Order: sequence, then C-alpha cells, then structure tokens
Amino acid sequence: MRKRFTDRTLMVLRPASGKRYELWDLATPGLGVRVNSAGRKVFVLSARYPGRTHFERRRLGEYPMMTLAEARSEAERWKRLIAQGIDPKLDRQRTQANTFARVAEDYFAHPHRQNQRRRHEVERAIRRVFMPIWGDRHITTIDRSDVRAIINATIARGKDGMAYLLLAYVRRLFNWAIDQDVYGIDRSPCDRLRPASIIGKRTARTRILTEIELRALWLACERIGYPFGPFVQLLTLTGQRRTEVAEAEWSEFDLEHRLWAIPPERMKMATPHIVPLSDQAVALLNALPRFGRYLFTYDGERPITIGSNLKKRLDHEMGTVDHFRFHDIRRTVRTTLSKLRVPTEVAELVIGHAKRGLIAIYDQYGYLDEKRDALNRWAARLHAIVEPTSNVIPMVKR
Repeated sequence: MRKRFTDRTLMVLRPASGKRYELWDLATPGLGVRVNSAGRKVFVLSARYPGRTHFERRRLGEYPMMTLAEARSEAERWKRLIAQGIDPKLDRQRTQANTFARVAEDYFAHPHRQNQRRRHEVERAIRRVFMPIWGDRHITTIDRSDVRAIINATIARGKDGMAYLLLAYVRRLFNWAIDQDVYGIDRSPCDRLRPASIIGKRTARTRILTEIELRALWLACERIGYPFGPFVQLLTLTGQRRTEVAEAEWSEFDLEHRLWAIPPERMKMATPHIVPLSDQAVALLNALPRFGRYLFTYDGERPITIGSNLKKRLDHEMGTVDHFRFHDIRRTVRTTLSKLRVPTEVAELVIGHAKRGLIAIYDQYGYLDEKRDALNRWAARLHAIVEPTSNVIPMVKR
C-alpha cells in the first residue's frame, strides 16, 4: 500500500494482525515503514544496493526515535550514495568511526590525560551529560546550537556552576580532537561561546558553616558511614579541594611521618602539595578499610563519585541546615585559620594556594612545620566544636 506519510498517519498505524505489514511513502520513493505485531514501526529503504542484483529492504531507523523528516533525509542521502556506487552500510561504518562517543573514548584513553587534573571528574561529566545525547553523532555534525542546548538545560535546573564546568570540559575535548588532526574536525563548536554571555557573570560565594552546622555535619557523616562519611570528614579536617580528597590514593600517604603528598597533576596550580596530618586525620585514615588504590571507593578500582544523591542524603542527615556546598567547607577552614591567628601566607599554603609573584621565585621555604601547627590547631578547634565540654558544675541534692 502506498500513502503520503505524515506524523498522524504513522502514529495511528495499528499492530500487524499477522507477522508484519509494510506501507510505502508517496513523497519519497523507496521509503517504507514496517509494522510488526507488537506495534513497532521501522523505516526501511527499498533499493538495488551496489553489488546486489535484486532489490533489498534495509532498516533506516525506528519511529518515533527517528522522525519522519529524518527518515526522508536519510533515505535521500542513501540514494545519492547508491547512485555513486557506494553501499550505505559501508559508509555508515566508516562514519561511525568518528562519532562523538568514539572520539571521547580515544580522549579518555590518551596518555596525556593520565596526568591531567580532574581527569576522572571530566570523564564522568562527559559520559553522564554529553554521550547519551551526542554519542552516535559524527563529531563534525555537532554545532554551537547543540552545545548551547545542553548548557541552557543545565542553567534551567539552577546549576550555573555546573554549566561553567561542562562548557570547559567539552571545549577541552573538542580542542584535543582538532589537535589530533585525524577526526575530520577543524573547528570547535565551542568557539566564541563565552561563559559570561550565555551563563552569566560568576559571583563569589561567601558562605561559611557555623559551629552548630559543623557539629551537625560531622555527626551526620558518622551516621552515613564509609565511604561518603569519612570522605567529608577528611575534607573538613584538611581543607583541601573536593576532587583532591575524593581521588586520593593510598600511595600518596606516609602515615609514619603524618604526611599527605598530593602530586602536581591533581592540583589546580599544577604544583606538588604537602599536607601535614593531624592526630584526628591519622586516626580517621587508620580506621578506613583498605581495598584497591583509592581511599574512598565502592569497588576498589575507581574513586567515589560525589553526586547530588549523596549530597541530598547528607543534607537530610544534617536536618534544618541552610543549603551549603562542599567548597563552603574549605572556605570555613580558611576563615577559621584566620580566627586562630594563623599567618595569611601559612593559611593560604595550607589549603593549597600557590605562592605568587616574586615570592614564588625567591621564597622556596616549604613552611611544613607552620602548616602542621595550623592544621593541628584547626583539628583541636573542630574537636571542641564536635564534642564540647561543659563547664557547668552539677548541683548535688543534700
């Protein structure tokens, strides 16, 4: 049966009473739709393909995942290839070699990324956000509007900070693909996409946790348990960045000398960072289970992923505490160090801020003892907050 296809025509097609039936489009010769007894509707193209003596029906895609407009466009493209003596199946295999998913996998596996900061976080974000949408598309077909659509959707969910990161991560991937000069891409769809223009100007946060909130945080972590609870506790004790703690490896720790050496590839400033460990931090580390290379892991092979569900669980356990972000903990540590009269240059080094300007050139002193003293004072203050001692003398009834 032949009929001019419309979306309404396709939507009302009934399941086959037998094995299947086919209808053919009057607007696009050779384009048909095959309907089976379960009601599945598949676009097919009937043609004499290169190297074949008879007409064959080959699958184009399933409706409605493939729209009618897309099916007609793909059918015309196939017919052009056939006219040139090219089998569309072979052309599709060649094209699929440079899909976004394939290029992304090459990017993840490239040797230069093994020492790249935030490599795990970048890979998780690309797999979670971009690959489900672009995975099967040839990388050269992705344009600026596709990037903006994902960034705008992230902004619409109130995740401006995440939108900044996603744009930076995917920009890095496209720039890498261009540099390889093997994927047929010579221009990034992220070019001329300015974060401030499409997301807005970034505003500095000033939120710090009160002592009541710090106590609620610590006790909530104890209730949650491994691996998420101890992760947040070590984050609080050391004041380091979230990814630096989440991706920490046992090989970085010298518990005998109470030191944590974070390699430069995991630091924002790309310089090595030594974190002296307080008694509380060492006790926390000694209590952790050990399986695999990472401190905080579910399977022993990969570090934990700090997703929104874990944060929601932490918020629930803390009770009526105003919304905060993990980076606010780091800001709280830095602020409290100033309250404890820790010199500014030492407090900055504690949280991994590199020396700047001429100081970075002429002052090569490591301030290890000073940083240890600062973190010991912070740990003592935190302990006093979490387990306050009462100075009230109970009255004895006589």
